[in-house]
Amino acid sequence: MELEYYVPEDFASDDSFVNYCFEYEPKDVAFWRQWLADHPERKEIAEHARELVFSTCIKVTPEEKQKEWEKVKTSLEQSPIAKNKPHDRPLRIFSGAGMLAAILLFAVVGVVFLYWGAGESAFEMKYALSSAQLYNTTAGQRRSIILNDGTQVWLNADSRLICGNDFDTGSEREVSLSGEAYFKVAHNPSRPFIIHTQKLNVKVLGTELNIEAYPGERKEVAALIRGSIEVSLRADPKREIILKPNEKITVLNNMLMSQNTFPMKENNLRLKENKFIVAPLSTDPLLDSGTVETAWMEGKLVFRDEPFGNLAGQMERRYNVQVHFTDDSLKNYRFTGIFSTETISEALHALQLTTPSDPFGYRIDGNDVFITQEKRR
Repeated sequence: MELEYYVPEDFASDDSFVNYCFEYEPKDVAFWRQWLADHPERKEIAEHARELVFSTCIKVTPEEKQKEWEKVKTSLEQSPIAKNKPHDRPLRIFSGAGMLAAILLFAVVGVVFLYWGAGESAFEMKYALSSAQLYNTTAGQRRSIILNDGTQVWLNADSRLICGNDFDTGSEREVSLSGEAYFKVAHNPSRPFIIHTQKLNVKVLGTELNIEAYPGERKEVAALIRGSIEVSLRADPKREIILKPNEKITVLNNMLMSQNTFPMKENNLRLKENKFIVAPLSTDPLLDSGTVETAWMEGKLVFRDEPFGNLAGQMERRYNVQVHFTDDSLKNYRFTGIFSTETISEALHALQLTTPSDPFGYRIDGNDVFITQEKRR
């Protein structure tokens, strides 16, 4: 079927679209971003499809996964829809994530799951259609929510928080985060609050913290404001790291640390076997809170010696745009500054004025921003 004729269920049954939703495969992300930019009239339907994919999330063991898939196959084979399928339509074969949409469409089983991740950072989630709760924001949007246990959560732009189906009744209050959020966790020693990201497991009893875990970004950061948290890496779950107030833990998505990425001159910096780094929170006197990690809650975007390529991703989420570089060398330009009330045009102009070498040009076309190379005269 031509993509132009897809309905939400068709998008959700497309493996590459699911990869795009979770930003798993860069080639799929690039394809769908470009396709949606070329077909703006399909964006609303595609957004419904994203909700379909995301509206269903928690951890599952390989044994559970295989067992559930066997149930799915049996149910699909025995369903009346499968037995009475019209013969005047071509046969559609669902594989991998594509079967998720088939299950949602035909409602032949009550529980489905989705596999997200790769290699050592595999992130598996299990969805209960009847009770899993999804909270999300789009690019350019922020929101605050109160969970059933009284925990307050502030979601930054383009973020998703999913509460497990046993969040209210289980021995642990488990949630999964993709994006960035500030948590003010309701105190309950008998039911620890656990936040799962693609790289981290963060266990708290009652505290305030900020977690940044955007898929596709170079790092994940858990910053403790007050209280205490216990952090473990998903790649090394048996090892526990205890953070003290005003400390943060940073993990690179490729698990490699370098002196250039994290200058060793920071005070009280603790580097652990090139897997993660613990350091004090970053401060700035120009911020009301004084803390860089929570500046987004004041509506500010703070960046320090940030490569243009990384800064572009932050600007995409803040301004709801797509940034395109015509020359990859532009991504290596580095900038330091704070944006608060600036428009996208004003922000780009400010960056232009501080370009240390050959300046860059830019063109804004709707939600697309094109960054070009310009030579000094």
